[in-house]
This record gives sequence, structure tokens and C-alpha cells, in this order.
Amino acid sequence: PVGSIASGFLVTWLGRKRSLMLITLPYLLSCVLVSTAPSVSVLFIANVVVGMTVGLTEAPLNSYFGEICEPEFRSVLAGSASLYYQFGMFLVFLLGSFMHWRTTAAVSTVMPILTLLLLIPVPESPIWLIEQGRRKDAEAALCWLRGWVHPSVVEKELEELVTYHRTATMKPADYTKACEKSKHVSKWSKFVASLKLLLEPETLRPLILVFAIFLFSGMGGMMSIKPFMVEVLQRFQSPLDPKWSSVVVAASGFVGSTFLIASVRGLGKRILGLSTTAACAVSCLLLGLYASLVIRPVSDAGESSNPVRWIPIVLFALLSFASTAQCQLPWLLVAECFPFRTRGVAGGLSAASMYLVAFFASKTYLSTEKSLHLHGTFWFFGVINCICLVYLYFQLPETEGKSLQEIESLFARKRRRNLSDESLG
Repeated sequence: PVGSIASGFLVTWLGRKRSLMLITLPYLLSCVLVSTAPSVSVLFIANVVVGMTVGLTEAPLNSYFGEICEPEFRSVLAGSASLYYQFGMFLVFLLGSFMHWRTTAAVSTVMPILTLLLLIPVPESPIWLIEQGRRKDAEAALCWLRGWVHPSVVEKELEELVTYHRTATMKPADYTKACEKSKHVSKWSKFVASLKLLLEPETLRPLILVFAIFLFSGMGGMMSIKPFMVEVLQRFQSPLDPKWSSVVVAASGFVGSTFLIASVRGLGKRILGLSTTAACAVSCLLLGLYASLVIRPVSDAGESSNPVRWIPIVLFALLSFASTAQCQLPWLLVAECFPFRTRGVAGGLSAASMYLVAFFASKTYLSTEKSLHLHGTFWFFGVINCICLVYLYFQLPETEGKSLQEIESLFARKRRRNLSDESLG
């Protein structure tokens, strides 16, 4: 969480590209520390470094994706970040299955170096360049991002970005007037003003929405179960070896992530959010029912091979599929729903909230199961997802295919309306 909060201010100060380039260095350092660690203490230091760095990555990555993409491709690119993250984790586990852990860490140093080199030709975010008064550089960046086209091709889009930036930086009026009165506004004053901006409706409303989805998805099952997946599958008397069952569940999550990216343009975020949350609720409630009615001591081999024993694996696979897609939804919103002037800070706070929820969810699972028993725990997860479903129905607008300015205007509206009706307009 500390790294996530810091990333919001880092990305505003250094820019998106330079922040991403800078972050590759602690990633490299952590790999080197692990591969050469002379003691356990150094391994702990490496874990702290990589943990901080993961948090630092969130704001620049999501801000950059949200600002460089055309509206129809924004969700696909933002969603692909999670997909590649999961693929990277898979590669590390794959290498670790036949290499010594030090060798795996040494091989992993290739990735931050390669990332740094690949980022060199990539342009900075056009709207951040406009913020710095570098319109020519913004035009060149936009030409590069749209396929090395002639400036005349991006002229209209550039003007729209300039207009959007001008509108964004006009608010709030008090801060704008203060900046106009003096060019020597202290950094502390700017910092305090940036925090006050978080209370503006166009920032506060999406921030609450993202916080809520992170909370519901984190406490709704899969995030709590993951650290104990093998043990939980054993409790459900899986006919497969629990380790292989966990592989099936993990593969289902990867498929869910891929499904989200492939379908978000056609279905939209609202339908995907509601359907995946409903699937999570049904899966958890049925798992609770199974634990209550079916689980009992296995007396013989024939009992253990009963086809009914496959039901939990199917339900866990469905839960993993739906939960992975559900958990990616707030990240898609982080990439697009915050105004430019607060995008970095709000994105960092959003990421910090997710890591706090993940920590709390994993730490409370065992005590929850002890209090509610196995069936009660999954019924609790099901109820959480049902509450989330109702919340999303009334609070989640459809942002797919909308420009950043349209999304900001959607959240800035003061008159309360049913967002499900708004999304149809």
C-alpha cells in the first residue's frame, strides 16, 4: 500500500513513461538480491523491495493505459496488463519447477532490463506533455501512438485533448485562481490542493465505486481462499490430487482473464460486472450447500470415486473464472474513470486499497472458517457477492467506448439518477 500511494505522486511529478522506466531498477535489484542472497535477512529485504515496487507500478501503468488509448481499445489494453502479470507468474513457477530458486531469480533479471530497453522508444503520455506545456512533443507522441501517422491525421484528437486538459485544469476554481495570482505557489500548497481535489464529485464518486468493488471482490471468496487453496480442496474431498486441482482452478482464472479482454468491447463493463458477480454468488452458495449436505468421512475407495465429488472442482473452477474477471473490473475503471488532475493520486489510493483488502481477506479466512465452519464461510461469501450485485446494479455506469471527458462528466453530474438508466443513454 505504501508503494501504491507513493506512485500517485511519483507519476504526477515524473510523468508516466519515466516513472515506469525508473521502476524497472528496483525490480532488477530485487532479482539480484534473491539470486545472490547470503542470508535470510537479505531475502526479506528483497521481498520488501519487490513489494514496494509492485505498488509503485500501479499508478503509472494504469494512467498510461488510460491516456494513450482510443476509447474502443482502452479496456482491452488495460485488461491485458493483468493477463500478462498472470502469465509472468506462470513462467516464474514453470522455471522454478526445474531450476534452483537462485537460478530462477538470476534468469528473471532479464525482464526488467528488457522492459527498460523497450520503453526507451515509447513516447510519453500526450496529455501529460500538454500539462507540461509541450504541445509539439504531445503531437509527436500522438502520431507515434496512432501508427507513425502524419500530424494532420491526429490534429482533431490533439485539439480534443487540449480542450479536455483546459477544462480539467480549470477546476476547482479556488486553486486555479491561486495559481494565476502567483507562480511561486509552494509545493506543500500544491500537495494540499491535490488532496482537496479528491473530494470533487468527479473524483470522489469513482473512487468510492472502485474502493467498494475492491472490497466486495476481495471479501467475496477467491482472494481469501487462494493462500489456502490446497487445504480447502482437501476439505471438499476432491477426487484429484489437491495440487492438480489447484492447477485446474488457476487455469480457470487465466481463462477468465482472457474472456474479459475478449468480450469487454462487445458486452461492456456493466454486463460483465453483473454477470461475473452473479456467477461468484451462485458458486459460493452452492459450495456452501455442498459442504453442508454432502461432505462426510470417506469410508472406502468407491465412496471417494463418486462422481458427485467432482462438483466442488467444477464450482471452484467457475468461481475462479468469474472472480478473476470480477477482480479485473475495478482495474479497468482505474485506467479511465479519474480526471486527469487527480488520476495519479486516485489511482495510487485505489491500488493501495486493493492490497489492504487482499491482506485483510487472506488473514481473516482461517478465523472466519473457525467461527462459521466451512459451509457457513461459503454462504457468507455468497451473501457478500449478492450485496455486491445489488450495489453494482445501482452504481456501476457503462463507460465502455466513452471518451475520458465523457466519463468524467458522467461522474460529475450532481443530480442523482439511476445509473443503469444512464448507461442506456
